[in-house]
Amino acid sequence: MERLRDLGDALNHLTTSQKVALGVAVPAAMVTGYLLVKRSQGQRLEDEFEQEEAAKSMATSRQTTIEVKVPRRVVGVVIGRQGANIKQVQEISGARVNFRDEAGLDENEDRVVLIRGAPEKAQEAERLIHKIIADQPVILTEEIHLPQRALGRIIGKNGDTIRQLCRTSHAKIKIDRGGDERSPDCVKLATITGTKEQIEHARGLLEEKIAEEEAFRQRLAVSTSNRQHRRGAERPGTRERQAGTRQPRTPQQEATEAKKLSPTSPPNSPLPQHNDFFEVFVSAVETPGHFWVQMVNAKAAQLDRLVQDMSDYYSEEHVKELEPIHTLMVGDIVAAPFQHDDAWYRARVMGFWKAGTLDLYYVDYGDSGVVKRENLRALRHDFLSLPFQAVECSLAGVAPRGEDWSEQATDLFEELTYCAKWKILMAKTVTYIQRDLQLMPCLLLVNTHGQKDVYIARELVKQGYAVRVKDSDTEGSASSTPSEPDPSCVYLAESPLLEKPDAEHSDISAQYATQNEDPPKSTLTLSLNQKKTPTTGGEQSDLHVNIKLKEEKPLSPPGGPKCV
Repeated sequence: MERLRDLGDALNHLTTSQKVALGVAVPAAMVTGYLLVKRSQGQRLEDEFEQEEAAKSMATSRQTTIEVKVPRRVVGVVIGRQGANIKQVQEISGARVNFRDEAGLDENEDRVVLIRGAPEKAQEAERLIHKIIADQPVILTEEIHLPQRALGRIIGKNGDTIRQLCRTSHAKIKIDRGGDERSPDCVKLATITGTKEQIEHARGLLEEKIAEEEAFRQRLAVSTSNRQHRRGAERPGTRERQAGTRQPRTPQQEATEAKKLSPTSPPNSPLPQHNDFFEVFVSAVETPGHFWVQMVNAKAAQLDRLVQDMSDYYSEEHVKELEPIHTLMVGDIVAAPFQHDDAWYRARVMGFWKAGTLDLYYVDYGDSGVVKRENLRALRHDFLSLPFQAVECSLAGVAPRGEDWSEQATDLFEELTYCAKWKILMAKTVTYIQRDLQLMPCLLLVNTHGQKDVYIARELVKQGYAVRVKDSDTEGSASSTPSEPDPSCVYLAESPLLEKPDAEHSDISAQYATQNEDPPKSTLTLSLNQKKTPTTGGEQSDLHVNIKLKEEKPLSPPGGPKCV
């Protein structure tokens, strides 16, 4: 307060001119101070801008690139659905992340992730990617052995079962296709890939399937042990060769038979389409070139139950008292007894004989029988649910020594195949021929019950009842004798009624019906050969299909060679 009082006193003593000068000097000083302050602030802002630009330049010059190897199995996880995971890594770290082009890499080789950005950002992105990889479970591989006899149940139809096992366990199961498939007791190597828990789950599922197969084998053994040996049945086709015993059929009956024997009837159980061996029973034999098999699978046990159910039903007193079937036509499916046991079976009417008897074909076994009309009964609809189990087949790789198969050859074939004795044989489909209205498989049959495997075709040749046929697909093999039939070709038999082609086309092993007929040229890779065989009911036409041929070979005309 005293200083203010002193300042006021000093101003009072100033002259007028001094007061004017002081009033001018003070504002000027204030303006000068303001300008000095503004200039100082502008310099500071300019310095800050220059520093920021220098920092940006320095940051650009310090950008780095980091490479991270990513195992092939976790590439999808690192990327994420629609790239979600890799986008998240970029957002968190601020670095650019992308995979290097995989051109030229092996399918099992690791992929490389390129990370670009400032060192601290790139390192953060690298840390995030390593964390994603580390969080993934450890993938292991385990090998186990599976019994050959259980593979059908494990793989399933068209691989449906094994795909379901993979989906359920989330493991990858791969079964080796190598090894000896002829023995049902051999094992196959299976590789299971996944986490420890997934492998254990998959192994448990496989063990369940193996246990199911063993239980089925035990039931099948009990079931087949109760089967009657159908050795008393006549061979299929026997009575057709006995002229004059069957009543002649009218044209209307012939047309009805053709309709009834069409593929609209319940289909036979199909044989496996793959190239593996499978198990069969030989149930009936006409010749080695025409016999019937049953697949050894779940349907074999179902057939035994069906026969038992039919036998129980048709043996009941009220069923016995039912009126017999009054209207019967060729091709009808009926319930019929078998003349050599007390069981009842499904049968197709093949013809009418004198004295009120009918010629029957037992659709689940392939053999024939003669039964009186009054002993037949209508077949319940539920007894038709199971497909017919007898599959017509032919023996691949051999032909009869002569025009037809001898009785001795057929007897030996029945003995080697345990016909109707329900012993398992190993079979493989080699090719197909067309017989009447269906394709008939040509099978390679192997008897594995002894110390050494017995190839049925080879044994017939060894015993002098059959001859090897030429391999129509292998150049220079016309004079060679392969140790086993080649599954990739059709085997053609020589016949004294047929003329061999000229030397120019000798490698196709086709014969022609007449000397004057020139073989047509074709660029097709399919050869069809047809032979008509006289029978009491007319002509039977066999169409032989060569599945694999070279180009620019002649197409065989009707009357060509036969495939056995």
